[in-house]
Amino acid sequence: MSSPSSSERVLIIDTGSYTTKSGFGGDTAPVSEIPSLVARPRHVMPCMLPYNPSRKDIYVGPEIEENLNRQLVLNVTSMLQGDNVRSWDDLEKVWHYVFDNELKAARDDNGWNLLHPVIMTEPTGWGIRDREKLAITLFETFECPALFSSTAAPLALYTCGRNTGLVIDSGHCATDVVPVYEGFPLRHAAEQFNVAGKDVGSYLQSLLAGRYLNLLGDKTHREEDLVRDIKETMCRVSPDFYSELIGGGGSEPKSYHLPDGRALAIRDEAFRAPEPIFTPLLGLHTAVLRAVEKSNSHLRSDLFQNIVLAGGNTLFPGFENRLQVELDATIPPSSIRAEIVTPPNPKYAAWRGASMLSVLSSFRNMCIPYEKYNEYGPVLVRRMCLGVGQTSENHRWL
Repeated sequence: MSSPSSSERVLIIDTGSYTTKSGFGGDTAPVSEIPSLVARPRHVMPCMLPYNPSRKDIYVGPEIEENLNRQLVLNVTSMLQGDNVRSWDDLEKVWHYVFDNELKAARDDNGWNLLHPVIMTEPTGWGIRDREKLAITLFETFECPALFSSTAAPLALYTCGRNTGLVIDSGHCATDVVPVYEGFPLRHAAEQFNVAGKDVGSYLQSLLAGRYLNLLGDKTHREEDLVRDIKETMCRVSPDFYSELIGGGGSEPKSYHLPDGRALAIRDEAFRAPEPIFTPLLGLHTAVLRAVEKSNSHLRSDLFQNIVLAGGNTLFPGFENRLQVELDATIPPSSIRAEIVTPPNPKYAAWRGASMLSVLSSFRNMCIPYEKYNEYGPVLVRRMCLGVGQTSENHRWL
């Protein structure tokens, strides 16, 4: 394969269950964020469809909304369900779209092999076989010159200038609580909390349905997109849920304007929808305690003092303050006080950590090079132990 030019920038792809964020190493934010979705036309009689020479068998990312607006009947599916890949073929198609359409990635003279090193984030729950499949796809399908993959937690921690701490990564389908020591995620101590952004949205939708049977008068927008926008723009976390609920909400209703011009009055739904995140006895704070307790005793003070928030589901106003209150009330008085850090725009914390990592002088030594993969094959990921932010001296072959 052609060797990459030293000027080819590192490509960073953070594939989540809701969106895929991509961009270039050294940048402060991704240049692209597309839905982590694929869609296929439903099987109907060809004679029932108007002639369309641009019709395809599969649509990716932004193509889906464009064709839904053309009233094309599509079956839309997510590539990921929590930590599980539903279809590696679909995932590969999305990455093809990102490389070619979003990043305009440089390729060799044949127009196929990537000339950029690649950083990929991976779900916390992935095992060896998933990581092997990732390596097979990147090296054998795209033939990238070098690959580094990591879970989101060490990268989010690195964004805040730390390499030891506890990361709460709450996205669309999953909330992971992951202790990290010297850049290495402690998978045995990680906890997965069962409330994430999708659950908050579903609960909000059910609350609104009690007063509004049909949110949409015209069906020009999908209802779940509308509910998501209400969630992101109107919802907040209450500092004292029961007092506020008994007190009638604490503030006047706020208006949300629908596409057809109608206005919804958003009342206590604004703080009731996110409340399951902090349910007594089963809330996020208890998952934090379990993760710390499963970690080595000499690490616990460092974990409590370096709690980093990541993921779009932590963006609710009041989230950090409420978590602090719950932890202060739960941690034994003899223990050290928890300290929470929220990086700028935690939705992109893992991506930004990867970007910072990519410009280190030691970064190339942390990657799996194509030549090594070509020699050992996918079994290589079983032998390579990598920590985020480690120097070349810390790069180990097991």
